Amino acid sequence: MTKPAIVIRDATFEHASFIGKCVLAAMDLYDFSISAAENPDTTAVCGRKDTLYSYKNSRLAMIEDVPVGCLVSYPGEIYEEARRLTFSLLPGVDKGMLEASGAETGPGEFYLDTLAVVPAYRGYGIGRMLLQD
Repeated sequence: MTKPAIVIRDATFEHASFIGKCVLAAMDLYDFSISAAENPDTTAVCGRKDTLYSYKNSRLAMIEDVPVGCLVSYPGEIYEEARRLTFSLLPGVDKGMLEASGAETGPGEFYLDTLAVVPAYRGYGIGRMLLQD
């Protein structure tokens, strides 16, 4: 298996759909191998600058300008406000469950939220590269 040239870079607004798929895949709500449709609500959330899953909080693994992996992470200081906004924008989210689940991170911490690699590109160390980045 020849390792392709992989570049790790900041995501841009144009990558919101891919980031949304990665976020949903990390929650077992999307399967890259059988799903093609994007979720417009998740794409809209990822296209904003002020949500947990923002493209501003995302790094991508690229092969020939095609995204094949994603890591979404952020400082704990933004968590509470960004969490409220993020989940207020997603229809069907159980607000009671959110209240009961409590904070996953807080000030002084850096949170690794979502890590996903397109199945066809697994086994090349892309997840490791994203974490090391």
